[in-house]
Amino acid sequence: MPKSIWINPSFTPLSPEKTTDWEACFSVKDLVGRVARFTEIAYEAWTPEEEKVKGKAKGLLARLIQHEIDHLNGILFIDHVPESELITREEYYRRRDEE
Repeated sequence: MPKSIWINPSFTPLSPEKTTDWEACFSVKDLVGRVARFTEIAYEAWTPEEEKVKGKAKGLLARLIQHEIDHLNGILFIDHVPESELITREEYYRRRDEE
């Protein structure tokens, strides 16, 4: 997806299926957690030129769109994860390297 500016983005799940995967964020220093997100979504938004953007996304792109829309709604990935399940980036890298 090319770099773009979206105004008032929204998404609709295309199925109830969710995928759980690790997420981190520059807004949350040093924490990583597993977040369930819809696997496939339809999205829409407006550009600064007042053109409507519409599309479908799945996998990582769908996850990223949901993550960024959460920010606009005042939600961080840590709001989706019980505090006891959050780990440090260092611990995440250690676990990843052991796999």
